[in-house]
Amino acid sequence: MIRGTTPVHKFELPFDTADISTVRIIYAQGNSVLLEKSTEECQLDKQSIRVRLTQEETMLFDHRYKAQIQVRVLTKTGSALTSDVITVDVGKLLKDEVLVDDVQR
Repeated sequence: MIRGTTPVHKFELPFDTADISTVRIIYAQGNSVLLEKSTEECQLDKQSIRVRLTQEETMLFDHRYKAQIQVRVLTKTGSALTSDVITVDVGKLLKDEVLVDDVQR
């Protein structure tokens, strides 16, 4: 994941997302949770969950440290499931800025 970008993260599940009632995707660095995505912010499709981060959200991360991601779901039958922690590199951004559409300025 590179700071200042809008990546889409896709998580494959061993069961159909139709069985899910609640999703939380937690992004952390070090011992701090930086960002949390809820069900409404995710796209559930068959056996996968997709979520897009904004430029502002990826700017929360420090390129000097790895980020951790964890997927948590609650099924419609009440089972709470959690993925292993996924560790990803955070790419450096040479200029800390959120790009905006030059035409709309």
